[in-house]
Amino acid sequence: MFQGSVDSLLYTDTEHHHYTPPLSEDGRASKLRPEIWKALISLGYLFVVTWITAFVMVIVHDRVPDMKKYPPLPDIFLDNVPHIPWAFHMCELTGTLLLFIWLTVLMFHKHRLVLLNSILNILSFSLYKG
Repeated sequence: MFQGSVDSLLYTDTEHHHYTPPLSEDGRASKLRPEIWKALISLGYLFVVTWITAFVMVIVHDRVPDMKKYPPLPDIFLDNVPHIPWAFHMCELTGTLLLFIWLTVLMFHKHRLVLLNSILNILSFSLYKG
């Protein structure tokens, strides 16, 4: 039967190299290690998925049938909504504003590599599955 404390089990196991970092008083981890390699793998995955998507779009574009023989299907929503000339410009401005907000948060956040890794994974999976 073990006679020591639980802490001695967590921090002195040198045979299997298990190490649990110390927790702060409120139970959260006191420090997160920057894992740049995860962000680089996510960035590489994003590039691979982007290139595969672009390649597939080129292949599909070359195989589109003749538009005169096979016209596109009607769009029920866009046919019944009036054209709003400023909407595309406003959409671009909104996207640019969101990008600047994201970059500002990323610049000042304590764990920016975790956020960068998350957004790269989200972008990669949305391109891959979308």
